[in-house]
Amino acid sequence: MKTYDVERKELFDWLNQETEKYFSEVKKAIEENRIQLDSNANSDYLKAHREYNQKLLALKMKYGII
Repeated sequence: MKTYDVERKELFDWLNQETEKYFSEVKKAIEENRIQLDSNANSDYLKAHREYNQKLLALKMKYGII
């Protein structure tokens, strides 16, 4: 059975993967000299971050932390 700490760690690991993916896309864009103010990588990362916040809130509610 999963505990709050285990589920929170899994969620945090997922966000770290999304962050690594974002930085690799940014590095690739810089190398190709195609820097944009609002790139697809940026919007995808912001969506992932919003999803993380929503899932973390749901997780805290599930375990009665808030």
